[in-house]
Amino acid sequence: MKDEYSSFVAKRGSVEVLLELDKGTRSFNQLKSLGLSPNTVLNRLREAQELGLVKPLLLSSEKRIRIRYGLSEDGRNLVSRFHLAASRYLKLQRQIRELSEDKKRAFKRIALELVRS
Repeated sequence: MKDEYSSFVAKRGSVEVLLELDKGTRSFNQLKSLGLSPNTVLNRLREAQELGLVKPLLLSSEKRIRIRYGLSEDGRNLVSRFHLAASRYLKLQRQIRELSEDKKRAFKRIALELVRS
């Protein structure tokens, strides 16, 4: 894997954006639903475009021009090489969020017990 790809993939939100685009073209608003900040999504899209991993697709209608994003051939090749690792990463990320929520609930429960005693 190219060094620049490695540093890009290591950034927060990169894997999520690439995997979502692997499912098909997406608008910026659709990518915001990944749970990332709009600035993070925008930065990852720009960086991926600069690396040639993502390409914008302009769709025009009578009212306005819309932009959707899709993976380039290089982007599809990269995603296919790390698909298994990426799915494991997303699973671990989900587990970390769940553990964090469990920890918050446990602290609240302990605090309530301390207040009651």
